[in-house]
Amino acid sequence: MNPDVIVVAAYGQILPRSILEIPHFGCINVHASLLPRWRGPSPIQAAILAGDSVTGVSIMKLVAGLDTGPIIAQKEITISSDDTASSLSEKLSNLGAALLLESLDGYFSGKNKLINQNDEEATKTHLIKKEEGRLDFNISAEILERAVRAYYPWPSTFFVWNSLQIKVIRAHVLDNQQTQPYQRMVFEKKPAIGTVKGYLVMDVVQKAGKKPMSGEEFLRGAHNWLDRE
Repeated sequence: MNPDVIVVAAYGQILPRSILEIPHFGCINVHASLLPRWRGPSPIQAAILAGDSVTGVSIMKLVAGLDTGPIIAQKEITISSDDTASSLSEKLSNLGAALLLESLDGYFSGKNKLINQNDEEATKTHLIKKEEGRLDFNISAEILERAVRAYYPWPSTFFVWNSLQIKVIRAHVLDNQQTQPYQRMVFEKKPAIGTVKGYLVMDVVQKAGKKPMSGEEFLRGAHNWLDRE
């Protein structure tokens, strides 16, 4: 094979130098962040977790380092308050596909100048593990709500109640309340749990082995929700 260029997107391995050197125009990566912010394997989740208002796509030339190569093109997109990793991934994949096609001709001709990344501004992500989805109510409800969105659909966030693992599919924050971590309450017929700042109100949950259900449906079968353990 004698390709002019190799393109990778959401590829979980670092290409060895023997591959990088095959194409005449090198190897290109479609990366789901505005590099050098959020290098690494989990840029979409990291942007939501950090509360970023914008993210985007970077078309970059691959070098030996991890997402350190020069930028061919970038495009920005707004992160909405209800974006999950799933919805944002779909938006960025469409944006990335379009930007790749727009930028290739200029890259091949040399008309588009490559821009080196500033390593001092770089932030990094890590490979997410399943146990990171466990909700820790000793941090604020705002951060936990971001985690619910960032970790949907995988690994998904969860807590344990009555020895049952309960996934939290969708939630919102009830602020301006005196709260205690792990204190259970009911707000507008939905289950809520206290944090160090605010309550996390669970709009959609899922019991282990069951289908997702609304918070109201969950409470109809959770008669001891307000009981102290």
